[in-house]
Amino acid sequence: MSRINVSRLPIDPGPAAWNALLPDAAPAQSVDGNETADWIIIGAGFAGLAAARRLSQLCPTDRIVVLEAKRVAEDDAGRNSGFMIDLPHDLSSADYGGACRIMISR
Repeated sequence: MSRINVSRLPIDPGPAAWNALLPDAAPAQSVDGNETADWIIIGAGFAGLAAARRLSQLCPTDRIVVLEAKRVAEDDAGRNSGFMIDLPHDLSSADYGGACRIMISR
């Protein structure tokens, strides 16, 4: 078994900008005592929440618990400001919204 020594931890820059605009969230629920579940998912990022949702569709009677150290969407997954692109796009096309044309006249 190998051992990893951690000399420094990542810096937490605070809440995501979009999240700072929202009203205060309800207090987080903590796990007290013994809990039982059919499925335990560690992390409430995109992958963890997608897995929990899919499991709830496939196993609707199973108890699914998602554990998150902070708040849902408060870490890396939430820092992208919620931008998602669902279609492939060509950044160099003339109809792309970010296209820029420079004209030089002499």
